[in-house]
Amino acid sequence: MYIPKQFQNSDALLAQRIIRENPLATVIGIDPEGLPIVSHLPLHWQKNSLLGAEDNPELGYLLGHCALHNPLINSAARPYLVSFLGPHAYMSPRVVYTQKNRVPTWNYIALQVKVSLRLLGTDALKEQALKALIADHDLPYIDQWNSLPSEYTTSMLNNITAFEMQIQSMECAVKINQHRADALPAIYADLCLRNEPAPTLAKWMVDLKWITLP
Repeated sequence: MYIPKQFQNSDALLAQRIIRENPLATVIGIDPEGLPIVSHLPLHWQKNSLLGAEDNPELGYLLGHCALHNPLINSAARPYLVSFLGPHAYMSPRVVYTQKNRVPTWNYIALQVKVSLRLLGTDALKEQALKALIADHDLPYIDQWNSLPSEYTTSMLNNITAFEMQIQSMECAVKINQHRADALPAIYADLCLRNEPAPTLAKWMVDLKWITLP
């Protein structure tokens, strides 16, 4: 991913936050003919492996699943690229600059990770991955799932492909015109007045300590 130097960020905790707050990932693989293939899948981050690999508190692992016949997961040996898009917003030059000979830009937070993938082949491992995602988004549903007949839950598990992705590397872009420190208060005020996801981008400015609230 191309990231200008002033927008590069290597904070592992920030990357984990991007994943937690924006779990619907764009997962990019390579099909048997060597062409890219893409699916949008929700993923869960955790530091430990379900398959006994070494814990990795910084990079960690991604758990997910897709439909059994989704051709994306065609070979566990192939590399995958996973992209998470955080909050983003158009930014007018009228907000950032006093000069008129300037152009608009688009501010955003994004994360790309390179991963190796291993399949979760047993029903027990599939269920662990499934419940990790449920716990992220609908914790009370776990009780409902546990109450369902085993014939039904087994049939559901048989119709998905579950996987664990070991993160090999991360590239994180945080672009909120932070190189224009003089304009940050105006950028923050503009983002707060607009529809989502612009106000969420403004909250990141506070969390990153680029803006101090009274």
